[in-house]
Amino acid sequence: MAGEPPQRIPVVFYRTASGREAVRDWLRDLEDADRQAIGQDLMRVRYRWPVGMPLCRALGDGLWEVRTSLPGGRIARVIFCVPGGVTAKSK
Repeated sequence: MAGEPPQRIPVVFYRTASGREAVRDWLRDLEDADRQAIGQDLMRVRYRWPVGMPLCRALGDGLWEVRTSLPGGRIARVIFCVPGGVTAKSK
């Protein structure tokens, strides 16, 4: 990852056939501080791709995980993929 310029990747929430966006709904239901912390980490991934640990790690088969530390020792995890075959090696 070192020496590579950051890329901007799109953020698109999964939508069911009925139009429901479960992750977006979950984010909206969170307390403000939790939602802001997760949103900030998602923006870091979006505008600074590729991002490595401890914020983001590869799960395999094109899936990635963003881990956000929240108050009270909690961790929120958001699973995502990068469209168009854009990949990066995890640290």
